[in-house]
Amino acid sequence: MENKKYERGDLRKSDPTELSAKDKILRTAIILFNEHGVHSTGIDLIIAESGVAKMTFYKHFPSKNDLVTAYLEYRDWIQFERLEKHTVGKTTDPRLQILGVFDALEEWFSEDDYRGCAFTRGLSDFGDAPESSAYRSVQRHFAKWQNFIGSPLKMIVPPKKLKIVLPQLMSLIVGSIILETASAGSGIAKLNKKLASDILASAARD
Repeated sequence: MENKKYERGDLRKSDPTELSAKDKILRTAIILFNEHGVHSTGIDLIIAESGVAKMTFYKHFPSKNDLVTAYLEYRDWIQFERLEKHTVGKTTDPRLQILGVFDALEEWFSEDDYRGCAFTRGLSDFGDAPESSAYRSVQRHFAKWQNFIGSPLKMIVPPKKLKIVLPQLMSLIVGSIILETASAGSGIAKLNKKLASDILASAARD
């Protein structure tokens, strides 16, 4: 996904009166899906909250699945914009790039509207429809995470260790997200950053 697709920035922080009808709908969906979940939020509520006509809604999003897919694509963009800011945007050191991921998580966890990860929820929300565009978006997101961590990891860990260390780091990342969702203010991102540092040091040393 190209970042230029979202040059309009973070819709959550945008003035809805300055947005196009399509972006008003997407902004409303971002807020409501995050707050109440995808399955608990109906189309009629999104139409009412966004202030658009039903015909306008269906012109831009012919089905709820189309809107959910757009929502997931947007959350993916927000996530990797934040990750890049704390990693490749700060350093060329691959080890520090990996550890910067946990700084990005800490920033995310501090946001007022943090309600967990749309993609970890999506594994169960859309798991019964593996051919749907929504579920494919979830799969692409996690593959993108693996590549994002794996690229710098290849530069500091021997190839034979990669298949061991990458899942360890991913478990720390996903575990941080789940624990912070269950227990806000847990400080888990900082704790797991230290564990990640220890794992990297051990892998490079052995």
